[in-house]
Amino acid sequence: MNIATGKEIPLISLGLIAYNHETYIADCLKSILSQDYENLELVILDDASSDNTLNIIEKYIPKLEKKFKKLHLIKHNKNVGNIPKNYNMILKKITSEFFFSVSGDDIILSNTVTVLYTNLVSHPECAVIHANGIYIDENFHFGDLPDKSQLLHIGKETAVEPSSFFKQLMCRCIIYRPSVMMRTKLFNKYGYHNETLAFEDYEYWLRIALENEKFFYLNEVVVLYRRANSSYTNFNSNNGIKKLRDTIDFDYKSKKIYINKLTKDEVKRCWEAFYNDFLYHINNSNNCTSLIPYLDSLVKKENYSYLINDYKKNITRLN
Repeated sequence: MNIATGKEIPLISLGLIAYNHETYIADCLKSILSQDYENLELVILDDASSDNTLNIIEKYIPKLEKKFKKLHLIKHNKNVGNIPKNYNMILKKITSEFFFSVSGDDIILSNTVTVLYTNLVSHPECAVIHANGIYIDENFHFGDLPDKSQLLHIGKETAVEPSSFFKQLMCRCIIYRPSVMMRTKLFNKYGYHNETLAFEDYEYWLRIALENEKFFYLNEVVVLYRRANSSYTNFNSNNGIKKLRDTIDFDYKSKKIYINKLTKDEVKRCWEAFYNDFLYHINNSNNCTSLIPYLDSLVKKENYSYLINDYKKNITRLN
């Protein structure tokens, strides 16, 4: 019950996936414990971390048991290494109507759950809310002041996403998973995450947007999104080439599932955005230019070789 209003508030489920996050997991757990929302369920999954992550989580269990109405800890003896599968394990544990998730290296604000829930229920026509955040690096800790110039979204205003949102998403994913709260009825209606893909989110947004499920964007910071050396979205890091190639593959395979839902002109815009976005990442990441032939091969497969020719002409002109 909310003490201020005297009204019952619904249970909200939080999911946390951790793998070798010993440097950051305490900060993540502190931020989860700081939530001002009162009726919470927490499901933590440790994917057989080889460092001290699980020990740190277990030290926080007494505090977590006091904070949360329901607490589940899933401990893998062997690394699954499949993010969609791990998320599906968490989703099969939760018992509420709303779901929010965070990675073990991210930090959420004390009002994150309250803000997302309040705005989502204020838009009953929407099934998903996503919001803004701030990039942080490996040196940031819980309680530090983030650099507000490092916003995830710049110039995007609060609004229900347009009816053309599926087509926008086919060009590029603009949703950051740690900023998302979803109605769990979606999983009953459209199934769980696709376990044949490397990541859980983009394909799912496409799947439900195609079915005209509405998304609401809130231009408010709710997550501090870490790009540390170990983060999969940090291509200027160890294994940067593998991380970027996996991301290219995931994006390509997700688009291919739904590409036949677009008109000829929309398909053209989709592959143009795909090629140009990943060229940007390749050219702005350390030692990743060896991926250009692979990227070229994908657009050739889709009969958009002119993109490669245009790129080479631009390079020649610049030189």
